[in-house]
Amino acid sequence: MLSIRALIMTMLTLASIAPMHAQEVSGHDRRGTLHTPVEISLKKLNGAESKERFGKNLLNAEIQPIELIIQNDSPDLLLLRPSSINLPLEKAQQVIAAAKHEVFFTTLSTASVSAIYFWPAMIPSLGLGLWLYWDNLTFEQRVKEHILSADVALEIFPYERISKTFFVRMNNPIETCSLYLFDVHDKSFIPHTATF
Repeated sequence: MLSIRALIMTMLTLASIAPMHAQEVSGHDRRGTLHTPVEISLKKLNGAESKERFGKNLLNAEIQPIELIIQNDSPDLLLLRPSSINLPLEKAQQVIAAAKHEVFFTTLSTASVSAIYFWPAMIPSLGLGLWLYWDNLTFEQRVKEHILSADVALEIFPYERISKTFFVRMNNPIETCSLYLFDVHDKSFIPHTATF
């Protein structure tokens, strides 16, 4: 008889705990604050990180790359329009033009000097031009692969994690960045502000 009472008490205790556990999982964390299923992080890339990702230190060209990571753990499609970011974004061609090597004049000047004074040195100068051209192509491909373009909206699908980079000029110091994601299902904006 004692074991039946213990069994009934255990069942009643578990039944009273179960709804609280279900409520905690459905949207609130342990501190009682509302949990959003979208996580956004922004990070300024330093010179070494920029060189690793793009092959060039863009800080030398007065361009600040900022990495944007969005983790969408919701079942909703989200949109990010670059116009919703409160920073003046650079387009891919502007970034490429600011940081690329000048191939034609570098190759022409070294080849002409070597043709006049020591013609066998013309071969390495042409090789230098070819290397600069190849380096520019690689840099352009890397920028276009990672950039959050200033003229294209970005779709973040349900349960997707994306990482994009946008670029701003370093004329003014950047301390905060605000952006809005648009939730297609709810037809609402999700604001986010980051401090660097």
